[in-house]
Amino acid sequence: MRVLFITSEIAPYSKTTGFADLAAAFVRALPNAQISVDVFSPMYKSVKDNFKTEDLKTKISFPVFRRHQTAYLRRIKPPEKNTTFYFVEHDHYFYRPGYYGDERGEYHDNPERFCFFCRAVLEFAKLLKKRYDIAHANGWHTAMVCALLKTIFRNERTFNKAATVLTIHNISEQGIFDRWNFNFTGLSWNYFNWHYFEFYGKMNLLKAGIAFADKLSALSPAIASQIQTKEFGYSLDELLHSRSEDIVGISFDSEDSPKLFKNLYKAASKKKQETLKS
Repeated sequence: MRVLFITSEIAPYSKTTGFADLAAAFVRALPNAQISVDVFSPMYKSVKDNFKTEDLKTKISFPVFRRHQTAYLRRIKPPEKNTTFYFVEHDHYFYRPGYYGDERGEYHDNPERFCFFCRAVLEFAKLLKKRYDIAHANGWHTAMVCALLKTIFRNERTFNKAATVLTIHNISEQGIFDRWNFNFTGLSWNYFNWHYFEFYGKMNLLKAGIAFADKLSALSPAIASQIQTKEFGYSLDELLHSRSEDIVGISFDSEDSPKLFKNLYKAASKKKQETLKS
């Protein structure tokens, strides 16, 4: 089984929260469950300045609203077998003092940055000429991958059997932005509706990921249940409850997490195949 693991940060290369450590330990354990994993993350300043990366001499270019953007791909191959780290290089978006903001607050172009990143990951993955079984997104920053694989990339050979899994790190962080930022998704405005991106007149990237993903995970069984309630669902409880059969709680730092996620991946693949047949 081959997994495309997309995350906005992963230790030791980039870290602002404990999840970066959990994600790193998790992906390095996946080969023990006979899973090959390609990790994609932005090439932040901390990566570019502190780690030696291999330039793959590969670039992609595509329109982001009214401007074409070009990105490059770099790689780190650690000793762990069947694990590779790829970094999307775009200095304007990612070579900054902070990952998501600075002392003045969050970067105003975060929706543009991470919509671009999600599209770039899939464009680069196509060039690697691998075929993925699973695309595993994490948090609102990468939830857009789930939407893209069901829309723009749905007929691409690289992904035609790839099911999607979205891990919800923190339900209170949803990637909510003014509606005009939907232009950066590259999708038809037909998708800006209550079923997918629209959220009280604004754009909600986590909501869209939840709606599009084949399967969902939270960081524990308790959290998986709590986020389906009005008290802890941060206005996404009804959507999450409607998908209760697809939500599981798995701790990334559990010894059993690779095996549990492998079961989830298999369930996601089965659901995708059933959807394709229907």
